[in-house]
Amino acid sequence: MTFQSADHVSMSAVIDELRLEPERYRALRSRALVRSVLLREADRQRVTADHGARRQYLARLREALGLMRKADLDAWAERNMVNAEDLELLMDEEAQIQAVSSPLARTLDPHILSILRLDDSYAAAHERARMKQNVLKGDTAAEDLPPPLLLSWFFGQKLRQSIPADLDAYIEELGIASREKFYRLLAAEYLYLHKGSDGEGS
Repeated sequence: MTFQSADHVSMSAVIDELRLEPERYRALRSRALVRSVLLREADRQRVTADHGARRQYLARLREALGLMRKADLDAWAERNMVNAEDLELLMDEEAQIQAVSSPLARTLDPHILSILRLDDSYAAAHERARMKQNVLKGDTAAEDLPPPLLLSWFFGQKLRQSIPADLDAYIEELGIASREKFYRLLAAEYLYLHKGSDGEGS
């Protein structure tokens, strides 16, 4: 993908700036690799995006970046040198990526665990899961926690952000099959933290 630019700064010059921040560059390179592979797969499957999909992903972008007013969106586009065609292409790609990644998401868990092991962070996640399981064993209080309370606590207090406008899309991106399973996940965490099991606050 090549964006139109009003100045003469080359793409390689921008990338060189990122290389001066090695950790950020490596993280972006990993994301770019995944994006490239998924778009190639979308191409292979001849996946296309319709107008509705473009609007959906534009709405997600605007929510994520706080671009709710047209003036905000226009300012973002100007800062990032994105014209109307560029924006349409970006939204097409996002829809294509989602279309091919959704079926793959169900197979990613073993790879996520492999990455945790390679990062030497598997033990901490495993121990926390074990502790939570032991603390909540036989506790049925989670079934009585109302979803509005859980959403307000999780997004407002724990994450310090607003509840996503498209909650189902948010849940899907976490690899969770339904709202009910998401609520059960939140309820378990809510009870675990409120029991003070790992020293974290609520």
